Amino acid sequence: MDVVEEKLIYSFQQLAPEYSGEPLLIAVSGGVDSMVAASVFKKYKYPVTVIHCNFQLRKKDSDDDALLVKKWATKNKVPHISKKFTVKKIKGDSLQMTARNLRYEWFQQVAAEKKFQYIITAHHLNDSIETSLMNIIRGTGINGLTGIPSRNGNVLRPMLDISREEIEEYATRNKIEWRLDKSNLTTKYKRNSIRHQLIPILLNYNPNFIETYSNNIHNWQNAARIYKQAIARLKTELVHFDEALMAFKISALELAARGINNEILFELLHDFGFNSDQSSQIADALHNHPGKKFFSHDHILLVDRLFILIKPVEENETLPDVYTVPYNLPQTNELWEITEIPANLTGSVHINMNEILLGSEHLIWPLTIRKWAAGDKFIPMGMKGKKKISDFLTDLKLDRFKKEDVWVVECGDGKIAGVIGYRPDEKFKISKNTQLCIKVRRRNLYF
Repeated sequence: MDVVEEKLIYSFQQLAPEYSGEPLLIAVSGGVDSMVAASVFKKYKYPVTVIHCNFQLRKKDSDDDALLVKKWATKNKVPHISKKFTVKKIKGDSLQMTARNLRYEWFQQVAAEKKFQYIITAHHLNDSIETSLMNIIRGTGINGLTGIPSRNGNVLRPMLDISREEIEEYATRNKIEWRLDKSNLTTKYKRNSIRHQLIPILLNYNPNFIETYSNNIHNWQNAARIYKQAIARLKTELVHFDEALMAFKISALELAARGINNEILFELLHDFGFNSDQSSQIADALHNHPGKKFFSHDHILLVDRLFILIKPVEENETLPDVYTVPYNLPQTNELWEITEIPANLTGSVHINMNEILLGSEHLIWPLTIRKWAAGDKFIPMGMKGKKKISDFLTDLKLDRFKKEDVWVVECGDGKIAGVIGYRPDEKFKISKNTQLCIKVRRRNLYF
């Protein structure tokens, strides 16, 4: 077995130990790396289908690439899928990045529709080194040093230990036809500049630079694995979930991380959509701006006095903040169920965190269910004097997220009958004289 074949097949087996003979979808551009990958998989009798994107960016050259791939597939009796794209630059992305995103979206669509277990791409060692160097130049953490990941979900890259030189030599020995993408020769693009200008300089300093950097990448990958294990352990130790709310104690984080480290904070938060710049701002807010909120595309983070709190943005947050309830029970809406039941069926007057039981004899209708507001007062059951709801919630040591999600039942005369989930007003509690009680229950409890 040729060394290139051995490396490729061995790597594939390591990346997909669960593989059991299903068809493989191989991305083939017509370049030397993908033509070699397709040829090796075909030689070793893997059931392959080749897929080709024609972005029409190089006009006739693009069409000739597509023609070569189709010709190879036909000659080798391999199923072939091809598609032409018209690429328009998306704001914030380069044309190349836009094309890349289109390519992977289409690959995944085809894989899902036709039941391909894996998508194979032909990224090789030089590609990975160039990616690592690009990340170093623009600034990176340890994950950026490791180059291109060998597996990302169902996308496998089994050629990452094979250099471009090895691939080209293999193609020459085995008379594999391929096409040169002339745009790869220009230094207009950053990656090409690194390939044609920076790496030759580094090779001057170390003729074995490619092999040396390959060893570096493997060392960094091992370090990254240890780093990820440490972060996972930190998450297990620090992060606590209460229904949809995630929280971790700031003092415990400082102790475990030997101070607030932006990189560690980023690792703890990026699963919730927060980027590295936000992590730095959050770290600054921990002691300087308690109460500050940060938003990702699907989560809200609050820097509380003692905790960092994170909750998902849910549809509930766009629902009305006020509901009017006429005395025509039962009533059900998007968020609440209001029912009337005999008092002797209530059991204990104990309430849980998403409901409240109120004696009906003193209620004045219609009722209003609303978020509590500054200045609201009631007499908490068991007490004699009025208390501000803001002080009542502070005494309960509720964090700011939970305070913002507290609702009250207000009678038609403006009196607060109870704080849902916490306490009825003394006047509206269930007593021995209560015959009917009103149960207000929150649906789809957020916390």
